[in-house]
Amino acid sequence: MCGLPGLIGMQVLSGLSQYQQQKQQYNAQMAVYNTQAEAAENNARISQYKQEQIANQYAEKQSKLNDRMRLAAGNAAAEAGASGLQLSGSPVDLLASGYGAYYDDTNTLLQNQRNDIWSERVNEINYANQANSYRAGAENMRRQKKAALWGTILGTAASIYGLNRTYGGMGSTGTQSGTSNMFTNNLFSSTAPNKYAMAYLGKF
Repeated sequence: MCGLPGLIGMQVLSGLSQYQQQKQQYNAQMAVYNTQAEAAENNARISQYKQEQIANQYAEKQSKLNDRMRLAAGNAAAEAGASGLQLSGSPVDLLASGYGAYYDDTNTLLQNQRNDIWSERVNEINYANQANSYRAGAENMRRQKKAALWGTILGTAASIYGLNRTYGGMGSTGTQSGTSNMFTNNLFSSTAPNKYAMAYLGKF
């Protein structure tokens, strides 16, 4: 048997094993949170890009609508001029009707654009909130990890201190009723057997 140094060594190894296990577990959970946060942030950026695309698409539609209205107005003026008519009466009514439809289509495009962009903006906000939540989760894991690791260190140190206090003086001669070596069976002739020593000898 290796006595008190052996018990301390076993306690140290146990503490190191627990320390590494806790560290790996917390690091793995932090990695999951950070990965989820990065994915949410990427989705938020995609939503921003989609909003720009929507705006560009509706701008293109409006441009085509403007072109059609200018072409219709030009054709109406040309036809009136070719027939010797003035831009009054029926030609004006026709042109006014065309402009009325043009303004209706413009307002519809504008409203649809706002709705589509707002819908995508809501997606962006939701993704950003998700990312913030995941980042907060990772930070919480980091703090828990720090507390847990310090708890393991302090717990191991306390166990070693307890072992040293319990067994530190038991190897000296003149005080033990059974033997000077606490890790022999003679130790258990003592009136107060110690569970740590019993465990070491496989009797507890």
